[in-house]
Amino acid sequence: MAGTIFFSDDKSWAGSSSEFNLALDALITLVLDSRSKMQLVEISEENIRMLDIEGLPERGRAEVLRYLADGRHWEAAKEMIIGGEEWVDAREKPMKELSALAVSELKASEE
Repeated sequence: MAGTIFFSDDKSWAGSSSEFNLALDALITLVLDSRSKMQLVEISEENIRMLDIEGLPERGRAEVLRYLADGRHWEAAKEMIIGGEEWVDAREKPMKELSALAVSELKASEE
């Protein structure tokens, strides 16, 4: 089963359930906005395989986009991976694709 992160109507990222959970868990550790953090925790606990970034409160949405765009989610996620370097290597490409989509979304929102 896969998980999807929606940025906007025309941009989304789909990863395996483990990639989605890893990204979500990393965001939970990073996000400071309490309402947004609660939503992320609920998605994780309820095993909901979808995160709509536009559905987060404004402050949390900005945080999530920033953390995804600058790669902090990946840095946090690497610390959570206990399976060894091959597990890190296997998830690097999808996490970088997630970052690229966030960068694209940030640029589009600035225009």
